Amino acid sequence: MDIIFKTNNIPAQQQESIISFFDSNLYKLGLDLTSLEGITICENFFEDIIEFQTKHKKREIGATKTSNEAAIAKVLDYIDKSDSYKQVVFLSDFIAQGLFLEEEIAQRSFHFINHELVHVHDEYNKKCKIYSEKARQGIGDHVLDHILRVHADAVWSEYIAERLSSPTVTASHISSFMDHITQLIERVEENVKNEISQYRFHADIDKLFSIVQEECLLLLKISANLVGVIHGLSSISDGKNKVEAQIDELFVNTYLFQIWNKLKEELNNLIETYPNWNDVYQLDRLGKVVLSCWSFLGVLPEKSGEQMYINVPL
Repeated sequence: MDIIFKTNNIPAQQQESIISFFDSNLYKLGLDLTSLEGITICENFFEDIIEFQTKHKKREIGATKTSNEAAIAKVLDYIDKSDSYKQVVFLSDFIAQGLFLEEEIAQRSFHFINHELVHVHDEYNKKCKIYSEKARQGIGDHVLDHILRVHADAVWSEYIAERLSSPTVTASHISSFMDHITQLIERVEENVKNEISQYRFHADIDKLFSIVQEECLLLLKISANLVGVIHGLSSISDGKNKVEAQIDELFVNTYLFQIWNKLKEELNNLIETYPNWNDVYQLDRLGKVVLSCWSFLGVLPEKSGEQMYINVPL
């Protein structure tokens, strides 16, 4: 595995310390890192992500960067010249630097890295051992089923990333998730209501549905992060009940409460059988949770023969 520094912010001596840290700690996490080609530590994170995606002709270009959220780490994959599946972890340089600061920051930095390495582990399992290419691309499946599986897969990915990295989670990390979800619950509901109001005038259902998918996916991914924390802590400590009660309280009296309980149930069902899944179809029950989220917010996709009809009730 290669450690590549694309930054002027980390001196040579500290680079050696970072390499030594990774060599000593990464393979103690119990993850399958067979496909991990390397870790790239970036000063210009977003530019380096785009450069890699462009080089490997990726459909999706960029990483999350809005007025409310900005990515600081990302896993990207590619097929090498020998037709092998490979992955690279991109980290903002301040995460690597944080490993050598005070204990709370160092632990949180390591948790960020642990989280990304679980993504490496999970993506390798799914793409090389679980998912068939035909099912992953939705060939022969109804478009609504395929869309729901794509979203369910993204939600699952965030769940397992926190579930398996929970031994390194910090109190401040949990607190930041809780603050984030509190803001998202209100913001997503308001944003979707506004988009539905605008839809009544422009009548562009594709535009509305695209925005609803984006808004709800972020909400469900952060929710899945929290479920991963809850389930992870329950397996390693006695602190689960207190943490779960605090997190549950965030969802009481919101449109997400019923979805939250079903989300916990379905994610737990998936982890109990992982990685012995029935291809991507194992995600179908989780996909129904995604559909419920859209429906609670007033956008109801349904099958209409081979097509999809999206109902937006008044």
